[in-house]
Amino acid sequence: MGNLSCWTWRQIFIRGVAFNQVPHLKCSAKVLYLNSRNEEPFCMYVKGFFVYTVDMFQKHLAVVSLLLIVVLVVLHNAANTFYWYVSIPWYDMMMHALGGVFLAVFAAAFFNRHIIRLPRYESVIILLLTVLIIGLGWEFFEYTVQYIVKGSARLASVPDSVSDIVCDMVGGMLGVYFVLNQKKRYNRSNE
Repeated sequence: MGNLSCWTWRQIFIRGVAFNQVPHLKCSAKVLYLNSRNEEPFCMYVKGFFVYTVDMFQKHLAVVSLLLIVVLVVLHNAANTFYWYVSIPWYDMMMHALGGVFLAVFAAAFFNRHIIRLPRYESVIILLLTVLIIGLGWEFFEYTVQYIVKGSARLASVPDSVSDIVCDMVGGMLGVYFVLNQKKRYNRSNE
C-alpha cells in the first residue's frame, strides 16, 4: 500500500479531480484504503467525514438494480390490481425469480468493495447466500403475517415456500451470472 503520510491534499486525486479543485474539501485528507492496483483511493477521511469514490462498475450495478426494483414494483402493483397472482399460476414464480436477480445485483453493488478482492467462487457463494437468507426471511414474514392476521388469505404453505425459495435461487444464479459477465466486460474495457 505504501507510505501515504507524506502526501498533501493537493497530491490526492479522485477520478482525476484534485482536492484543490473541489472548494468544499479545503483540508487535509488521509487515504484509508486503496484498491488492489494502488492507483486510486476508495475511501478518504476528510474533515470528520468519509468520502467514498464509486467506480463505474458499482454505478452500473446500482442503476441496473434500481431499474429492476422499478420493474418489480410496477409488476407487483399490476398483479394486485388485475389479480394476476391468482389467475396466472406461474406469475408468483416469475416475481420471485426477478426478485432473486434484483437481490444478487443489489448485493453485488452493495458489497462491491468487499467481494472484489475475493476469489470468484467465494463471491458467488456470498451473493447466493445473501439471496437465500433474504428469501428465507421473506417466507418467514409470509408465515408470520398469515398466522397473526387470522382472516388473511393463505400466503404461505410448505410447497409454495419451497417453490418460492427455489425461484429466488434460480433468479439469484441468473443475477450472479449477469454480475460476473458484466465484471469481466468491465475489466476488459479498463485494461
